[in-house]
Amino acid sequence: SLLLATATAASAQVTLVCTDTFEYPIGSTFHGLPGGTGWSNNWYVDGGGNAAYLTQDNTMTPNFALSDGVGGHAVQQFTWNSAYRQIDLAAHPDLLDTATNMWGRDGAVLWVSYSIEKYAGGTTEGYCGLSLWKAGQSLPEAILLGSGWDLDEWGIDDEGATGRPPEFVAGSNASQAARLVYRIDCLPGDERVQMWIDPATPYPTGGADLDTTIVDLKFNEIRLPAGGNFGDTVIFDDIEIAKGTAAGTVGTNYCAANINSTGATGSIAAIGSAIASANNLRLEASSLPNSSFGFFLTSTSQGAVANPG
Repeated sequence: SLLLATATAASAQVTLVCTDTFEYPIGSTFHGLPGGTGWSNNWYVDGGGNAAYLTQDNTMTPNFALSDGVGGHAVQQFTWNSAYRQIDLAAHPDLLDTATNMWGRDGAVLWVSYSIEKYAGGTTEGYCGLSLWKAGQSLPEAILLGSGWDLDEWGIDDEGATGRPPEFVAGSNASQAARLVYRIDCLPGDERVQMWIDPATPYPTGGADLDTTIVDLKFNEIRLPAGGNFGDTVIFDDIEIAKGTAAGTVGTNYCAANINSTGATGSIAAIGSAIASANNLRLEASSLPNSSFGFFLTSTSQGAVANPG
């Protein structure tokens, strides 16, 4: 149930599900190491000696202006190489698409955030970012969140089986350090993706720098890729994947539902403005059975009614 009010709820409805701040031995590869939260395996780093990426800090070159100050950050040593990490899918059944056994269930809201800088290379014939990956598939890359091939601007590159051309934020600069935040609304059919560059809050609610759709998204792993014909190399830090609706929701959730047939509890949120004249309020229900009838009940006071209707 949701009690509508003029107050704006905090970002408590967003829950971190995967994190990594690269707290690994400085100056060494993090291949094979555990760390962070929400993962099902240790890092796999390719390249010679599994050392395509090393953990460094700002006592070393290159410095990273957006270092989170916790541990180090990942610095690519060899172009055209990647690092991979699989997700603990079972920890969040509300995100799990049972048909594919991957995250991306319809109704889920996912956030992917990380800090990045391309510190070497050209402005063309290269790419970098964080990929959502389908390990074990013949076409594993679901989407690249970052800078697509032959672009020097931040955006997305939808790599699905019927993937669409890259989209980017005009005037952005992939050669400058940035905090990239993506919200992915998993919907029946196409997904909605919103992107912010260096937002003021970790889970922004409006004014996206990019707002678009992509083909149906499923993934079970992340990949940190970069490559280019001019030696493109990058720095990564502070990777976060989260779920849920963000600050800017209207009202306060005041009770919890029972577990339904999905294995999760349904939730409700009001998104937008509490000012009626703004004509900007949307109700969202999530973690409910697919293709089942449902309706919203409203009231001027708080209460609970069993078996309404």
